[in-house]
Amino acid sequence: MCKKDLLFKNSGAVSSLIGEVAHIVGETNAAARGASSLSLRKRNEAENLLLLCRDHHKIVDDDPATYPVDSLHQVKENHLTWI
Repeated sequence: MCKKDLLFKNSGAVSSLIGEVAHIVGETNAAARGASSLSLRKRNEAENLLLLCRDHHKIVDDDPATYPVDSLHQVKENHLTWI
C-alpha cells in the first residue's frame, strides 16, 4: 500500500523480512472481514494474502469498513501490476 521496502538488509549478508502477512478475508469468522463462506484452506492461500508494513496491517484490520475485501483485492492487483 505504501510501497515501503519490507526487506531489511544489514551491512552483512543477512536480510530480514519486516513486512506482515495480512488476510484479505479474515482468517476466522471473528476476524476483520471474516464474515465469509470462504474455507479456512482458501483463506490461507496466496490469493487471499497481502504483505503489508506493520502500520498498514494494523490500520487495515482496525477499519474494515474503509478497507473491505473488494478494496484489498484491488490493492493487491494494483501492486502486482506495479511490480
